[in-house]
Amino acid sequence: MRTTLTLLLIIALTLPAATSTKPDKFTEITIPLQSVSEEVSIAQTSSGSIEVLGAWGKKTLSVYLYSSGSAALDEAARRGVEVWYGSIRAFVQEYGYNYLLSLSMTFVTRDEDADITIRYVSTLGGNICGVTTIRYGGFLYEIVSATIQISRACVGSDAELAYKVVAHEYGHALGIGHSSNPVDLMYERVNTATYPSTLNVYALAVAYSWAEDNLYRPPPTRSINSLPSSIEYKQLPPLTEIRQVRVYLQSELGRLLLNTYALPRGTVFRQVAEVEKIFGNRTKLVFDRWVVNDMSASRSPTLQVRVEDDTEIVAVYSVFYFVRVQLFEELVSGWYRFGEELPVTAREFINFENATRMVFSGWSDGVDQPARKIVVDGPVDIEALYLRQYLVQVDSSVDVFEGEGWYNEGERAEIVVVSKMVYLGDDVRLRLFNMSLPSGGEVDDDVIRFMVHGPVTVTVDWVKEYRVVARATHGDTSLFDGWVADGTVLNLQAPPEITWNNGTKALFQGWRPVDNSSPLLSITVDKPLNLLAQYDVYYFVQVVSLFPVNVSTGWVKRGDIILLDPGPRLRMHGEGVRSRFMGWEKIGNQTSITVEGPLTVEAVWVEEARLLVKGLNEEAESWHFLGETVQLAAEKLVETEPGRRFLFLGWGGDIESKEPEITVVVDGPKFLKQVYREEALVEFVFVDAEGFLVPAEMVLRDEANQHEYVLKPLDKLWLPTGEYMVEKISFNSADVKTSAELRVTGPGRFNIPVRVYRVEVDVSDLLGLPLAGARVTLVNSMGVAEVSGVVDRAGRLVLHPVSHDAKTAVLDYVFWSQKVALEPETGHAFVRAGVSLQTLLILAAVLAVFSTALIKAKERRMRRLG
Repeated sequence: MRTTLTLLLIIALTLPAATSTKPDKFTEITIPLQSVSEEVSIAQTSSGSIEVLGAWGKKTLSVYLYSSGSAALDEAARRGVEVWYGSIRAFVQEYGYNYLLSLSMTFVTRDEDADITIRYVSTLGGNICGVTTIRYGGFLYEIVSATIQISRACVGSDAELAYKVVAHEYGHALGIGHSSNPVDLMYERVNTATYPSTLNVYALAVAYSWAEDNLYRPPPTRSINSLPSSIEYKQLPPLTEIRQVRVYLQSELGRLLLNTYALPRGTVFRQVAEVEKIFGNRTKLVFDRWVVNDMSASRSPTLQVRVEDDTEIVAVYSVFYFVRVQLFEELVSGWYRFGEELPVTAREFINFENATRMVFSGWSDGVDQPARKIVVDGPVDIEALYLRQYLVQVDSSVDVFEGEGWYNEGERAEIVVVSKMVYLGDDVRLRLFNMSLPSGGEVDDDVIRFMVHGPVTVTVDWVKEYRVVARATHGDTSLFDGWVADGTVLNLQAPPEITWNNGTKALFQGWRPVDNSSPLLSITVDKPLNLLAQYDVYYFVQVVSLFPVNVSTGWVKRGDIILLDPGPRLRMHGEGVRSRFMGWEKIGNQTSITVEGPLTVEAVWVEEARLLVKGLNEEAESWHFLGETVQLAAEKLVETEPGRRFLFLGWGGDIESKEPEITVVVDGPKFLKQVYREEALVEFVFVDAEGFLVPAEMVLRDEANQHEYVLKPLDKLWLPTGEYMVEKISFNSADVKTSAELRVTGPGRFNIPVRVYRVEVDVSDLLGLPLAGARVTLVNSMGVAEVSGVVDRAGRLVLHPVSHDAKTAVLDYVFWSQKVALEPETGHAFVRAGVSLQTLLILAAVLAVFSTALIKAKERRMRRLG
């Protein structure tokens, strides 16, 4: 069943009143849009006629689209409106009528601002898909408003169908009625038309002819009956209308064109602004809002607009600068907006309790007033500057210094020393022994000079000093020679040991004339002193061994005896590797030695490696010097029991060889394995289905050893144990094997069943009589005659042995021969042959009797006739 889709056009007509230009009532006219009838050819190309309903008295129409809840349907409605203006551009480009280009539309955001409204409704009743209601104003056929309704019951979710319905209804809203052309967009039924036709746009050219001189007048006709001859009837695919979109960045610093886009009208343009743009010069831009065509559009960084006209989009940013103001102990920092004011004040004086003070000297940018107001018109980085002053004092029991007071930080101070040394004789003197100089202080020509970087107090003390001399018996004999203050505890450090490069050293024993055995001597100096440090001699004994021994390397006093104990004489150090102690270098197995000088004692070790040989039933282990050569031999053949033996195949492990005798260089742990192959003495017999011996020949293949064996019955043969593939068992050239696999596990005789049979053959002639004397020969598929025999008087013959492949029986008789198929595996066969001698004799006898009877009958008839 074919569903008819109908568009209902309701045209509200108000005639002009005598005293007013506004209508006061409406007249509705319903024009149905029906589906294409079956009698109309879709290929029709003649223009037909079209109604002219009226015209708008304005060139730009405002359209409002109520949301349907479906983005696809809303977009279809937009396309249904916009397609008319694209088709108008295509019409003008080809045929003229340039005043049509002044017609335009714009989508508005409020229904009260609209000339035309479009709304999707649930249903319009029946098969109606769309309804357009138009209102006329004070001038004849001047349209002042239009309302379009689209049935959801008709279009459903089909966006293409919705597009066609809206496009058709918008044609009515523009002022044209139905077309008589069944393939036209404005035809009264839904059809295949997709775009407005030249007939539709020509009707608009007639209706809006007033646009040529901008003075409204009613359409000159109510219908267009045909197109001018210069205009071909066809659909007009729309020409896209291009709009310019310019995107700017604007801030207090000015405006910058970021990009220019050429976009088709109706394009949804989306732009995302950066929230912040931070630059390397301590400047940043912070997004504030979008402005579209001089109107604030959004404060969200994401902007989305539909391009209907040339559009100017401005991303408005605010300029921020980073401000850093360093006061003496306070930091003011952060981002401040362009033009913002920041008041700051620096302290003029800062006093400290440690004889230090600071005085404000100005700002780092040249401003000398402590209080100021900063106007943020760029990045700011300034600091309050101060001068630091310190107090310099001298503390001395003797007033021999000049120069103290306040100094600026970094200023050089000078203090003059009048006198600092007095000699009394007999190694006694007075000395200015201590002055507390500040860091970096120096004394030059009795003048103390230093840079002032903080409060300074110079303290000076005078003391009595004695001369002290300390010497040693070995090594550097002079340990100390200097002046020491009276009552001072002097610490003298003698070297605990003195070492020479020849393995000799001296160990400290004590001080003389004082009784002290410690290298560190603490003595109170109350007079001049002369001291001596005494030492004993030791020699270095070095013990060299690859492995730990019970003798230690170290220093031994001259004349002492050391014991030489190597410890365990065998040392394992890894799997299959060990070392053996052989004695001491140069002194052999001597167990002690007296130390009379530097000495080196070296243990001699020999490294050995294990040789592990795994034979057929046992393992043998031996140890050998590393690098030693060992001869090994293996038995070539080992028979463990009658009929079972092992055949030597070669050596495995660390050395691979097929020779029974090998030479092994023991250069590390070695593992060798004698590889044998187990073999069994076997013989095979082949038996048929009834257990009789069969003279067959078998071919075995050893996949593991890649070897092939040919065996005859009762042949005795040594075979490796394991799995074999039975390649074939040949009997009369036929393969009679029953299995493709054979396993040899030990010695013995193996009975191998084969597909060989005993066959009984019954042979008779055409009359069913035994065909005695006939010869029967069985032939296999290879053409080999396996067995032959002569049929006895009972017509029977037994043939044996017969392979399963001997399926052809050749029957030879006196004067003829024939072939018969049979199945040996059944054990019995029946053969029906041709004419035998017996049959011929019987037939001859019958014929003679019949001929005699005919002759006698003829003679009797003759006698009766005579």
